[in-house]
Parts: sequence; C-alpha cells; structure tokens
Amino acid sequence: MIYPVKKNEYVFFIFLIFLCFPLLVQAQCTGNDGSITICEKDNDPSNQTFNLFDHLNGSPQPGGTWTSVNPVIKNALSSDTGILNLWSINQFGTYEFTYSHPNCIETASVTVSLGGYPGEDNIAGGANACSDNSAVDLFIFLDNKLTSLTADINGTWSARDSSTAMFLNENFFNASAAGPGTYTLTYTVDTVDTCAERSADVILEVHRTPNPGLPTNIIICTTEDFSSYREVDLLDYLSGEDSNGIWEDVNQVGQITSLDDSIINIEKIFNSFGSGEYVFEYTVFPTHGNCAEGKSSVVVQIPDISANFDVKNQCLNESLNFEIQHQRPGSIFITYNLEYEILDSDNSVVFSNIINNIEMADSKGFTINHEVSLPNNTLAPGNYTIRTKEITNIIGISCDTLTATEDVFTIFHPNIEIPDTCYMSNIIEAKITNLTNNNGILSNDTLLVNYTITDMTTSQESVVSNQSINFNNGEGILDLDMSSFSKTSNNYKIEFTAAPENGTGCINQNFIVRRVPDDILLNINIDNSCDASDIRISIDAPPLSNGNYRISYSIRNLTTNQIVVDYADDITGGLPEFNLNLGHLEDGSYEIILQSTQNDVTPCREKTEFETRKNFSIGGNPEKPVLDVNQSFCLPDYTPDLPTIADLVVTQGTNLEWYESEISDVPLDIEKKLEDGVTYYVSSKNTDNNCRSSERSKVTVSLIDPQEVTSGNTRPIFCDKDIPTIADLEVISVNPENVVWYDSIQGGNELADTTVLVNETSYFAVGNINGCENTNRLEVTPTVLTPPTPNYTGETALCALDNITLMDIENNITSNTDHELIWYASPDEETTLDNSVLIKENITYNVANVNITYDCESTRIPLTFSLENCSAEEHYFFIPDGFSPNNDGVNENYFIPNINYFYPNYTFEIYNRYGQILFQGSKSSPKWDGKNSTTQQNATSGVYYYILRYNKDNKPEKQGKIYLSK
Repeated sequence: MIYPVKKNEYVFFIFLIFLCFPLLVQAQCTGNDGSITICEKDNDPSNQTFNLFDHLNGSPQPGGTWTSVNPVIKNALSSDTGILNLWSINQFGTYEFTYSHPNCIETASVTVSLGGYPGEDNIAGGANACSDNSAVDLFIFLDNKLTSLTADINGTWSARDSSTAMFLNENFFNASAAGPGTYTLTYTVDTVDTCAERSADVILEVHRTPNPGLPTNIIICTTEDFSSYREVDLLDYLSGEDSNGIWEDVNQVGQITSLDDSIINIEKIFNSFGSGEYVFEYTVFPTHGNCAEGKSSVVVQIPDISANFDVKNQCLNESLNFEIQHQRPGSIFITYNLEYEILDSDNSVVFSNIINNIEMADSKGFTINHEVSLPNNTLAPGNYTIRTKEITNIIGISCDTLTATEDVFTIFHPNIEIPDTCYMSNIIEAKITNLTNNNGILSNDTLLVNYTITDMTTSQESVVSNQSINFNNGEGILDLDMSSFSKTSNNYKIEFTAAPENGTGCINQNFIVRRVPDDILLNINIDNSCDASDIRISIDAPPLSNGNYRISYSIRNLTTNQIVVDYADDITGGLPEFNLNLGHLEDGSYEIILQSTQNDVTPCREKTEFETRKNFSIGGNPEKPVLDVNQSFCLPDYTPDLPTIADLVVTQGTNLEWYESEISDVPLDIEKKLEDGVTYYVSSKNTDNNCRSSERSKVTVSLIDPQEVTSGNTRPIFCDKDIPTIADLEVISVNPENVVWYDSIQGGNELADTTVLVNETSYFAVGNINGCENTNRLEVTPTVLTPPTPNYTGETALCALDNITLMDIENNITSNTDHELIWYASPDEETTLDNSVLIKENITYNVANVNITYDCESTRIPLTFSLENCSAEEHYFFIPDGFSPNNDGVNENYFIPNINYFYPNYTFEIYNRYGQILFQGSKSSPKWDGKNSTTQQNATSGVYYYILRYNKDNKPEKQGKIYLSK
C-alpha cells in the first residue's frame, strides 16, 4: 500500500532517515553478543588459536580491539586479532571478552565457558618426596599431555582416606609429619556449564631422609694439657645419627685416613697447626636419589682465651677501680668464677675477694670486660700487684688452666707545701713531697705536669701545661706564676688536672699568699746622651694611704764634681712628669741623680729608698772615621783563613766600632770574617763619655778569589810540525781569560800564549785576577813528538816493466816500528796516495813518517823516478815482423813494444823494396801507420824493410823485413 505524503511531509521524512542512518551503521559494526562452551580443551590442539571473532553474531566489522577484565587471560589473548590460546588459560571457569570498534559506540561480547583440565594421573612411581619436606607441592607431580599444556590450578586436592587427609593442606603435603610410605591423592576440577568435573590421581612415595645426627663442638683452650685428647672418637660428639655415614677432614689436617675412620688426635692438630677451628663433617647418604645427603659438622675449636687485670694508678682518696679484660674468638661464650688477691711490695696479701659468673661476652656476642670498684682507703699508699688466686666453674670450654694475668699499680698520696708568704717577683715556690713513681718508690724523675690555679675570690683561673719538675727522693720544687692575678688577692686553690698516672694528679689544695706592694718607678729620659738639650723626668708612684714620697733630683759636672742643679718635693702618689732645660749648661760631661724615699707601713713592704742615675754629655760626639769606600782583598793572601773586619784600613779615626748597617746598634766582632759585596759601617767612639760619631762611614768589600786551575790532561801530546804553543794547552777555569802561565812552580817568568812548547818541559798555570793569584799552580808537561824523516836507500832509475808500486819503494825506506809511511802527490797536499799506485815516469812523490798512535807526521821528502832502466836480457824483447793497417781496429800500427825502456834513444827507418824511405821513428814517434810520411799515401801490401839503430852501448844496428797485409 502506498501512502500519500504531502510535499513538506516527504522532505521531513527524508531528513529523519538521514539523521538516523549513522546510528544504524554504528549499532551493526561490532556485531551481536555470542557464547560458547568448551569442554576437554586438551583434546583439541586448535584450541591454542581459538578465534573469538568467529563467535560474534550479526555482521561485525573486522579491525576492532578485544579486551577482558580477567587477568588470567593476559598472556592468552591477542587484543588485535581476537585469537585466544585456551591452553594458556590454567583456570577453568566462565570468561567474557569484549569487542569494540572505532566506528561503533556500542560493543559486543563473547562468553566462553571453559571446562577444567586436571592433568594426567601419576600412579607409576613418578612422584617421590623426602621425609624431611613438610610442604611437598603436589602440582609438580601432575603429568601433562603436552609441554605447552598444564593442569588448571583452581581445582581441589583430596585424599582417599582420613589418615592421609590430615597431612594435606591445599596443594601441599606434609611428608615430614606423614613419614615414609605411599599415599594416594586426587586432584579434581569442578563442572562448568555442561562440562562435567574431572580428576587425576597421584600416588606419592615418601622416602626416609638420611639423619646425620646433632653435633656437639669440642672446645679446648690453648693452655690445656692435650695429652688426654690423642684419641677422640668424633661419633661421641653426635647424637641420633645414622650409622652408615663417613667423616671428612674439611681443613685437611690429616686426621681422617679411611672411610671408616672417626678417631682424631687433637694434640697433634694443635702441635702442627696451632690455635683455630678445625671442621670434621659427617655425611649420611640417602636411600633414594630424590633426597639430599645429610651432613653434620663437629668443630674442634682451639681458641686463644685469655684474661688480664688492668689497674690504673690511683689516688688514696679515690675509689679503687680496675677491669678484668678478656680476649677470645667471637664464637666462644664462657663464664667463670674468679678469686683474686692483692699483694703489697713485700708480697703480703692485703686484700682478696671472689667474683662469681663473670661473662666473657654479652648476648650479642661482643667481648666484655668486667669492671670492679672498691671503696677508697681500701689500700694504703704504695705499690701493689693484683693476681688470680683461683678460677673455678668454667662453662663453655675445656680450660682448667685459665687465669687472669696479673697487673701492678700504685696508690699515690703526694703532698704540696705552699707557705703563707710575701712575694714580689710574680713567682712563688711550692714544694711537692712524698711523690712515688709507678714502682711505689720515692721519685727521682723529671715530670711534665698540668695544673690550674684558681682565685677563690674572683674565680679567675690560670691554666698551666707541661711544666717540668725535677724530683729527688720524692721531693720537687714547683714555681707558680701568679702574675695574672690581682695584686690584692691572697686566697687560692691549686689542682693538678692530669690523670694520676704519675701521682701529681692526686694534688688538690687551697693556699694563701700575699704580693709585695709595687715600688715607685723613677725614669730619666735624655733626648741625646752625647749632645743633650732636654731631659724628661717621669715618676710612677703607687698611691700611699698612710705615708708620702720625698722626690729629689740633682745634676753634677763630672769634670769639676760641682752640683749645677738641685731640687726636692713631696707627693703621695701619681704620675708626675716634667722637663729640665739644659741650655744654660756648658759643653762637657754630667750626671743626673733622681731619688725617692717613703714612710708608709704597707704590709709586705720591703724597700723605702729608690735612686736612678744617668750620665750625659753636651757636644760629646767625635768626628766620623775616614777610609777608602771600596776595599779589595786577595783571599789567597789570607790562606788558610779569611780577611776579617780588623783587616779593613781606616786612615783617620780611633776607637772604632763596626756595624752591619747605618742603623744597627749591635757592634760587629772585629774577628768577623768579611763577606764579598757586603757594605760595612764604622763609627768613632769617645771613651770619656762613650759617645759615638753622629754619622757612620761605610766601605764596600770585594773579595778576590781566583779559582784554582785544573785540567783533564796534564800530559798532552803534540806534533812538532803543528808548532804547538802555550795557547794549545787545555786547562779548566771559571774565568779562562784570567789564567796566567809561568815557567816555574814558584816565582819564575810569565809566559806569553805564543810561547812555543818544548818537549817534556813543564809549564805552570794559575788563576790571576788583577795580580791576585791562587796559591796553587797547575803543572802541565807536554810531549812534542818529532817523527824521523824517511831515508830512501834504493835506486831512482827503475824499469817500468817491473810494475813497481809505492809499496815496493817502501821496502827501501827506513822507518821505526811505531811509525808508518804515508804518500802525497806534493809537499803541501792534504790528500794521501794509496801505496798500491804504480810509479810513473818523472813524477815527484812525497813521503813522510807518521806516528801510528798520535798521527804525528815527519818532514816530507820528495822522490822522482826514471822508468827506462830496463834490460833486454832480463825482459822479453822482440821486433814484430808485420801488421795490417786495414781499419779493422786490430794491429793497425807497426811499433816495437817497450823498446823505449831498453833503448830510449833508438831510431828506426822503414824502406820499400826500391830503397825509398817511408817512415822515420823514435821514442817521440814510435808508431808507423802504413803511410808514406811524406806523401801520406797508403803503402800497398807487401814486404818492407827496416833499419833499427839502438844508440846504446855501441850495439850495432839491426835490419829486417816487415810484412804489410791488408
């Protein structure tokens, strides 16, 4: 049926359709809810990739996201793909998975009801536990079909019978309480939806755990007699152990020698290894591999245990305190009873006591010392020894020999005597008596003491540290400094603040002393005692409450003994000052006298009359000395001493006083040694008035100390051909330019640097600065070597055919064994020739002798040789009979070999068969090239003739034939 719609109604209808269309699309993109029940998930491997998307109803769009609020599935679900691994979910139950999509407002869900998986039965001996396990986790015994599949963990464990159920606590079985045996246990997972419950059985076998027993340690102190511990059975120190175990010597002390051995020698252990802990471990092996070995350890402890008394020296009026100090290893706990006694210096027991239950360590294992306090006056002053009388009831160790080491101590009771006296020097003398040393003997030591003096009226304190006192037979004098206290105080207390280790710490006493009242102070101040113009008188007079001062002064001329000024007045105290004008007095020497007398009756007053005097002059300064302001001293002139102030030369001035500066007021000793570059100041003194010149003269000292000349070679060697001089001698000096040479060890003549050295002659060098010479001259004796000139004894006319070398010539030259010959091409040539060189005709060679050690060369001699002195009889001589000048480079010229050496003046002529001369030869033109020397035409092949004239020893000429072949 078609319903008519008005135009506007139609448009509104279309608008509503389009407005609602997005909501329809969104409601459909995630699909509709779905659900599924899965039982026995373990039978289908595809449950590892279960796709939730396939179980949404409707038309869901892919690309959404899967979530679940249950943490169990955290690692089982892929939120992007919706793939769910049901095998990774190890708890049965119902799970809801929500699917959402970015294009949808609403979501859809898939509900999965997952049946349980109890695992597989383990009833064939695969479940084993040990009887010492009180919480066996039964889940570890549930078998699984696959390694990727595990039994659910939210099932319930139960037992087949009530006797077994009592040992079950959830999934834990108490094998320790149940004991060895076989137990059947069932694990059940509940029904889920249509999935039935399922169960799996575990038959658990509990095996007996090996029992190594409870050990007891063996503790013996090092001072015990170990002879009773030579055969100790370790089994005696175990209780309840299995009997099939073996012992192990953990510290390898060599006591366990076989599997059945349990006997050890503790005496041998101690003698070999000393104190310490030695562990012996007992091991019992299990009857089933699932149970561990049982181990117990018996520890042989041989500790260093000791105790000692520690008593500090103490004062008689204090409690007697001492400690019993302990030393022990941290693992040892010991208690004991101690009876001790105290002996005096005569070894008589003067006190004894018993202390019960002394502990060496507290509950936390810390070593503790036992403190004891006895009332004061328990002992009289003296030296004592505290020692152990007996130790009993020792608990925690075998140690019948335990004792506390004795200690010695002293009870001090020194006295101090401070008399009620008047003092004036700020120091009062106190006397300490009856001071004993640490041996109880009256002290003869020097001690450093600390004490405090307190003003009992004002509480002011004076603290003194490390004051030294010398004691003799227990008595010593102590000077007390009272300068810091009020002059009116008289009640004090002295207390020694050191610990009573040397006895002085026991001194604490009140005392009374009174200070002598201050005296009047009279002072005369003269502006210039050598040329006075004004005198100032000042007085410091402590006020007098019951008297007054009589003040007077006078001036006396020392030359005439006349009183030129006289004055007197009375005062009761104060600080009066006044000046005396001396302008009316003449030049001269004077004395001023200032006096005071007083009539008071102040306690401890010892002196009532006072006087002070001073001399002065008017116009009494002498003139300053006159001297050269720069003075030099040659130190060698004063050897072995040095010049002193007494050696300074003053040309004018008497009663000299030397100073180190213009303002120094301490004169220098005239025996003071002078210093280089230092300026000294001198003044004159008037012995009549003790006045010095108003100015000081100065002089600057220069000390000349030419250094001693040394040399690394006082026996140098030179060659005479080098013409060595003084300048060639090597010396070492700080200032080489100041070295002077002499021809004698003393005095002698000064030598110039150009002086030629003479062989084995001594020369003497000395440092000289402006005529000041060092006291020691250095002797240098040179050796000037003159090698002998070579002497040639051989012939100079030689034969070149002998191939004579320079070495051959050396055979005829005389030479010393320590020299060798050297050759040069000229008299001045520096480059040498090798003696293997062949001698050449008319060349001059120069030869010299050279000292092999010092390379010194003699005078060279020239040698020139002739090489034409050859004998035809001694050498092979022939005349060729042909040649071939055909330009082939072989035998191109005709000549007579070496004829110039045999017949140097020879001539020869070559003719053709017609008697025509073709060539004339000689020493200067020895070769014929086969040409007519006149026409320069080549001769043809054939026979030619020669005539040889020897021109020597009247030897007749020789004729012969020559064959020219081309």
